[in-house]
Amino acid sequence: MNHRAGRLTPLRRRVLDAEFERLLELDEEARAERLRRLARRCPRLTQWLGPLLEALSDKAEHLEAMIREVADSAVSELDGEDPELSPGTRLGPWRLTGLVGRGGMGHVYRAERADGAFRMDAAVKVIRVRRDRRLRSRLTVERQLLARLDHPNIARILDGGTTDDGQAWLVMEWISGRDLNRCRDEHHDDPQACLAQFLRLAEAVNHAHQRRVVHGDIKPANVRVGEDGRVRLLDFGVARLLAGEEEEPNNRIRALTPAWSAPELRAGEPVSMQSDLWSLGALLYWMLTGERFDPAFADDAQSLAVRLSDRARNEDLAAIIATAAALSPEDRYPSAADLIRDIERYRRCEPVLAREPTRRYLATRFMQRNPFAVGLSALAGLLLVLGLAGTSWQARQAALERDRARLEASKTERVSEFLVSLFEQADPWLARNRELTARDLVDRGAERIRVLRETPQVQAEMYRLLARVHRGLADYEQAGRLASEAVEVLENDPDAPPVARAEAWAMRAETLGSQGRYREAEQAHRRALALVEDEAPPVRARFMNGLGLTLYSLGHLEEAGKLLERALAIRSEHSPDSAELAESYNNLALLYATIDRHEIARDHYDRAIVLRRRVLGEDHPTTSFSLTNLASLLVQTGQAEEAMPAFREALAIRRNAFGPEHPAVASVLYQMGWANANLERFEQARDYYQQALAIRRGVMGDKHPSVAVLYNAMASVARADGQHAEALNLLEKALDIYRNSYGESHHDIALVLGNLGATHMVLGDFERAVELLQRALSMNRAELGERHHHVADNLRTLAELHLQSHNFEQAADYARQALETYRLLHEDASHPAVADTRQLLARIDAGR
Repeated sequence: MNHRAGRLTPLRRRVLDAEFERLLELDEEARAERLRRLARRCPRLTQWLGPLLEALSDKAEHLEAMIREVADSAVSELDGEDPELSPGTRLGPWRLTGLVGRGGMGHVYRAERADGAFRMDAAVKVIRVRRDRRLRSRLTVERQLLARLDHPNIARILDGGTTDDGQAWLVMEWISGRDLNRCRDEHHDDPQACLAQFLRLAEAVNHAHQRRVVHGDIKPANVRVGEDGRVRLLDFGVARLLAGEEEEPNNRIRALTPAWSAPELRAGEPVSMQSDLWSLGALLYWMLTGERFDPAFADDAQSLAVRLSDRARNEDLAAIIATAAALSPEDRYPSAADLIRDIERYRRCEPVLAREPTRRYLATRFMQRNPFAVGLSALAGLLLVLGLAGTSWQARQAALERDRARLEASKTERVSEFLVSLFEQADPWLARNRELTARDLVDRGAERIRVLRETPQVQAEMYRLLARVHRGLADYEQAGRLASEAVEVLENDPDAPPVARAEAWAMRAETLGSQGRYREAEQAHRRALALVEDEAPPVRARFMNGLGLTLYSLGHLEEAGKLLERALAIRSEHSPDSAELAESYNNLALLYATIDRHEIARDHYDRAIVLRRRVLGEDHPTTSFSLTNLASLLVQTGQAEEAMPAFREALAIRRNAFGPEHPAVASVLYQMGWANANLERFEQARDYYQQALAIRRGVMGDKHPSVAVLYNAMASVARADGQHAEALNLLEKALDIYRNSYGESHHDIALVLGNLGATHMVLGDFERAVELLQRALSMNRAELGERHHHVADNLRTLAELHLQSHNFEQAADYARQALETYRLLHEDASHPAVADTRQLLARIDAGR
């Protein structure tokens, strides 16, 4: 049977991208074998993967041939002005809201998501090209290559297609903010700020080049500065998307701006990585001077330096720009990464590679980097001339070394005193024949950290480490106090590095999250992330991940997803085989599972487990968290029995690591209860829930959101057993805890409201049931979007309620909405949710 590839939805695109990345890591034989397996399991997915792999094959010039073929026959005729599309026009799932710009290639519109899947604004570029039967294939392949770009400074391409009259359209991320012209004017007197922003753009270009994608039209108009201050490069790859490889330039669209295009592009040659480098050099010159770059400067670095004369070390900047924008591609930097490294050397006052390394130049940069040491050397030379240098210089050096040694010795002595005094407490004589536990030691250690007050950074680090230990021991109150001490010490130390302060704030946030104080945790995480804004991407990723998880807990799923995806992209590039990358896969999978993107959630969990087992080991507690998350996904998708072995394995790992009375153990017990409830084994479910509740209440107290989770779960079992009064009592307690933790709107609150409504329906209080279920439906739609199983569940329960009230028309309407949502979520027409809703519709029709 032939399978059509179907429409490439956002979910399918994400699954496709993940599988594409995995295939690229395999050798040819392993790749072919995996493709064969995928063809049997997922024929539609394989139909998308085939052209992509061909496009990147070193053996075939499939993509290049396609480019030439399509460029020859699908170029724009440009025969008059295209009519402007009116607001409200639908392009796929997008609705145009207004025209925002026009140019030689076509029109740009603002648009909004119109299919109810989620809320999003976007920019839609409608491109003037002639209808051609091969255009759709060409656009699809190239869009998928561009969709692999996942960088915080690249405005992503989200979707695309062709209109009925043959025009191509591309959907890109909408960036609210200002253009680079205003940004350059604001930072005219601060070249370091300009360089920092330029580096972010160069990193974005380098990210794309590593994935064999070029921009082709880098210029100020294609750069936006968002409201958050982050620069983003727009229209990535559009020039390559539109330009063919045909040698006759008049026969293809020239998607470039001459003033910002490399000499070879103006001569009609195709876009390349080297042409992007030329444009980056021209852009850097413009950011520093406000002037357009003249290609003649590339052969006259002296004139270029004169124009940069108001900049520090202008000869270095001139050499960097001249090398990036050299007339010949062979004379430019080999890659964007080399350009980035030279700018970073400039910022550190190190010799740049674009200049000849003469002795004088190297000596000058050394002196500028080390003025104090050079000053001492000059003084020593003067004393030597006067006949005093021998004794005086040695004395000075000895004094400096002695002072340095005393400082280090003092620090070491303080830490040693602390550790010795701590472990002395384990002496049987001092402990009075009582064996001290790890908790005893850290408790006593917290009391003694104050002896380190003369070395505040060491003191703060000890506070932070002990906070982490107490959090691991589930002593969240003490962990929070210690983390607050670390923050206070570093905030009062003017010499504390930003990263150290951020680490302290992040630990404070994590302890707040463990206490269920998520809104306070969010603010602490935001403070930590702000402190590392100028740090390297892997450092920023760590703090993005923490904030993303907290936003997920608060139900702010869209913002959480963006942060977690950015962290994953950074770690994939910088830490491809690490526990940190596994963490990102795991956390994104949590979010995808919550919004019913089960396929990509399963893929990410699988990747996290493989990485954690390889990096951390089979029995590491962190590995067990991926196991339980995957098992929960199996329960969520109707495979509760298959999930039980993973739950049992995780329970054994955690009991061995944490002991029997730890919240991490309670989490597995709760999940095992949930699995048994789905299998209608209610006695076993109740037993697991009771064990988990006892642990959580004992450790976390009665008002923690994790306790509310168990109350809600136990209410479902009570209702199944006919204990309706007990179910209502448990649900009211859960609702009180959730509102205290989250406010008035959260998907967990909606879940409890829905269960309250279902319970009142069983009791015959239809008016109260309708009120609660409609509140739950509205809240779930606002928090999770239209396409979610919680929304469908609310609709189906409302249909059942109206059926019992003999309100058949209303019942049928709700049932049809539920069925449509379930069908969107489950392609399998025999899925239990789809089948049950069909039966409900049949009962409603029979009642009518």
